[in-house]
Amino acid sequence: MRLLDYVKNDLGLSAYKDSYLLRRLNSRMVRVGTTSEEEYLKLLKTSRKELDALKDALSINVTSFFRNTEVWDKLKELLKCKSYVKIWSAACSEGREPYSLAIICEEIGTKADIIATDIDEDALNIAKKGEYSNVEEELSYLKSIDRYFTTQNGKVTVKPFLKTGIRFIKHNMISDPPPSRDFDFVLCRNFLIYVEQEHKPVIAQNIAKALKKDGILVLGKTETLPTEGFFEPLDRVNKIFRKV
Repeated sequence: MRLLDYVKNDLGLSAYKDSYLLRRLNSRMVRVGTTSEEEYLKLLKTSRKELDALKDALSINVTSFFRNTEVWDKLKELLKCKSYVKIWSAACSEGREPYSLAIICEEIGTKADIIATDIDEDALNIAKKGEYSNVEEELSYLKSIDRYFTTQNGKVTVKPFLKTGIRFIKHNMISDPPPSRDFDFVLCRNFLIYVEQEHKPVIAQNIAKALKKDGILVLGKTETLPTEGFFEPLDRVNKIFRKV
């Protein structure tokens, strides 16, 4: 299939599952009004606008504040033991996870430096802006949102003080080295489900390189990553591991 080959090889997306790529390709083909793969491939090669639209469609932007609250309860327990932490929020999408981390650390009195990365520059720009709509239910985990957000016209905006400990950086989880090698925590949640199994050992190695000894890795609750030789389970239910 020439179209899929082009996306995987020429666009550098060979690590992603065929089923995921095909769903997004079919969606874009419907949007532009074609059922011909050859016609759509020609469009991708001649239209920068459609190429950017496809890349945006392929970005993994499923995100929320405090997703799986039981995981955040466990994270809070682990973070309480630290006076200072350095955290990597990998594949952070539009920034709700790193802001959730910053809030938790603020509430328990743990100083945190957070590096939040994603491959999608548009998602990172949204994250840096820190403005969100329809998140009231997500923020119900907090006793009060006024400490961390301003609310206006149905939108919430992250207060400036919460942004000071977060750096947003463009980063490819497949091909780039880790942004640092001295993290206490790495969160890589709801990204690996889109990645082919053959590429996961490399990701596991890079995350292991990024973490200090005894550092903590948190995965999405439905995700797997090769852990032998790198990590030991700390909480199997919540997919929390410790570097060995």
